[in-house]
Amino acid sequence: MKPSNLKWALRSIVSLLGGLFLASCLEPADQILESSGSGRIVFVKDPSAGGMNMNRDVAMAANPDEFHPGTDLMLLSPISPSGNLTNLTAQWTRSRDNQSEWGAAQDPEASYDGNRILFSMRKAGARDNGHPRFTIYEMNADGSNLVQLTFPKGWDDMDPAYIDDNHIVFASTKNQILDEYERRIVPQLFVVERDAAGKLSEPRQITFNQSHDQNPFVHSSGKIYYTRWDHLGGPNKMPLFSVNPDGTGQFVLYGADETFSTQGMTSGSRTFMEARELKDGGIVASIMERTSDFEGGAICVIDISKFSSAPKIITPSTSPYTTTQKRSDAIFKTPYPIMDGGEEKILVAESSHETGGDVDGVVNYDLFIIGKDGGTPRLVHADANANDYDPVVLAPHALPNMDILNKSLVPRAINDGVKTGTFFDANVYSRQNDGQTRGADLDGKVKYVRVLGAVGTPSGCNFCSQTLGNTEFERQHVIGYGDVRADGSFSIEVPANTPMHVQTLDEDGLMLVNQLQWINVMPGEQRMCTGCHGPRDHDGDINLLKINNDTVKFAPDTPQLQEFMSGFYNSQKVGEHPSVRAGILNFQTLRDTTAGANTGSIQSIFDNRCNSCHGAADAGTKGGGLVLEANGDTTFINHGTTNVYENLTSGNHYASADGKSSTNYATDNGARQSPLAWVMFNRQLGRTNEKTFRTPTYDHSGLWQKDAATGKIQVFAEKNADLLALIEWMDMGVQFMNTIPNK
Repeated sequence: MKPSNLKWALRSIVSLLGGLFLASCLEPADQILESSGSGRIVFVKDPSAGGMNMNRDVAMAANPDEFHPGTDLMLLSPISPSGNLTNLTAQWTRSRDNQSEWGAAQDPEASYDGNRILFSMRKAGARDNGHPRFTIYEMNADGSNLVQLTFPKGWDDMDPAYIDDNHIVFASTKNQILDEYERRIVPQLFVVERDAAGKLSEPRQITFNQSHDQNPFVHSSGKIYYTRWDHLGGPNKMPLFSVNPDGTGQFVLYGADETFSTQGMTSGSRTFMEARELKDGGIVASIMERTSDFEGGAICVIDISKFSSAPKIITPSTSPYTTTQKRSDAIFKTPYPIMDGGEEKILVAESSHETGGDVDGVVNYDLFIIGKDGGTPRLVHADANANDYDPVVLAPHALPNMDILNKSLVPRAINDGVKTGTFFDANVYSRQNDGQTRGADLDGKVKYVRVLGAVGTPSGCNFCSQTLGNTEFERQHVIGYGDVRADGSFSIEVPANTPMHVQTLDEDGLMLVNQLQWINVMPGEQRMCTGCHGPRDHDGDINLLKINNDTVKFAPDTPQLQEFMSGFYNSQKVGEHPSVRAGILNFQTLRDTTAGANTGSIQSIFDNRCNSCHGAADAGTKGGGLVLEANGDTTFINHGTTNVYENLTSGNHYASADGKSSTNYATDNGARQSPLAWVMFNRQLGRTNEKTFRTPTYDHSGLWQKDAATGKIQVFAEKNADLLALIEWMDMGVQFMNTIPNK
């Protein structure tokens, strides 16, 4: 028998013997948590051990449709293999004879006095339109006095945490939109307030992602730390984010930096889950591949003050955190700091089974205590027939700093009907290395910003699981534009409570850099940053920025510190920029072949402006062989795109001037990299190899209005709306809804 299997077998025997042997050889229970005066934990007992029915994909951990009936919260007191074990929730989860109707309890969190437990639960037999729903509950630590705190109708509330005694944060699928990758219902974070009588306010959303926001915990600073599935375009990772309890200041905290992939510590997935705060200010978290087996990986300690430093792995090197193809004889999850004999250690779930690679593994999580530097795990609880995880210590702990919440201006702004917030960026040229254009290639070229908003995929859409064409990007729409000042700063007023991202543009309105992360502002929020994706070692400079009436400057007021032309009081409303026009094209609409019904699509531009040369009959003689007339054929590679879409976005139909290379006419790298835009401007745009551009026989720049003095195309002129629409289409990833309307 292999050592790992032997270890598992021994644990199973020990568990079945009721811990009699372990009680005599392990440390006494009173050595655990002796400094806090408490020795109780609550944890999840999940009846899925030994098989394949525990989800193998970590990204699915917050999906409410994947749970195991009969999952319960257990109280262990004292913290020892021989401690008393009490099922706190069986009376609500197992109150049906038919096990298929059993409910599930999960996500425990302890109150600050250690006497109450916050959690989510689906009661046995409970149904909402035929479906069970997770709901937030609170009860005493002994399981008495159950109180329902949220009342979902058609959605699920999960993953709660106490902000203070009167505010709670939790994840909810209330918005009922599908994520950008798996097409699952997206959980995002909400906050509720409890008044003196115990009544809760209407939940208010504080994060606005298009994929999962989950695992919130409240840091001693008063900020909420959580895991975000970051998947705008190509990136596909799960770093740690932070947000203030009022929803302001949402920003990436750790794990999104490109340097991780070069340090050999994590792959491009960079998945950090289940973070908790250590007494020394560090963070302990699980780290794994996005597709790690059984939602498990390694345990790491993170210095969040060093954004680009690799995490310290404290579990054995065989634990999978770099590749899911690597065999492992143990996987870990759900770390929780615990005082043990006067020393802070980590309470953790460990499964000592081979997984990964070509191993058809099984899982059985048991609870252990390990040191912050690793070391030999000490058993706390084992059960051969269940997965035990998500342990939480029931002990008094200090309230976080609530200055952020107490001084928040957001409630007043909401009451006053404010529906916008402001972004100030001190320097668009101050950026970290995120793999996009930077440095000398950008200096002085940024003239505008384009603000794009997410178009969420609604639940129940019978065709929305299909791709959006030859692109990594999801549905978006143009919110508006803003000017970048001569000093590289900009200040824009944007809609609140809206997921958006920003593109920097050159003088022709072409994208230079695409922000690959959803951001938002709360009503009345004024957000400042020192740069676009600015180097994190400059983050402290934010505290030196002083807001004046129409400018922003560094404080203290000294001559050598820069004053920025942009300020919160001279910000631009992006929806009122001269470039914004009525009837912005819907890039997701397939051309409807019914007469007069093809307006509002990119195809309508080709029909109205291009097909006199690029029609099917004349393309060979007038149009260089490029057909831009839709023929109604929907048998192409992406299940419903037209012949025109395929001609432009696949097949490498554009040949270079020297004939040595070819590319697509339109790419999701943007208009500057797309020959379709080069032809419109009659010049090379985004590359230095001029041999790539092949001068057409017809000067297409003559189609557009130009400045009389300079001869340059005026991209934002009203008469050039079609050109701007083509640029936006390419800069937004050449999106296309691949389905036929009304089918």
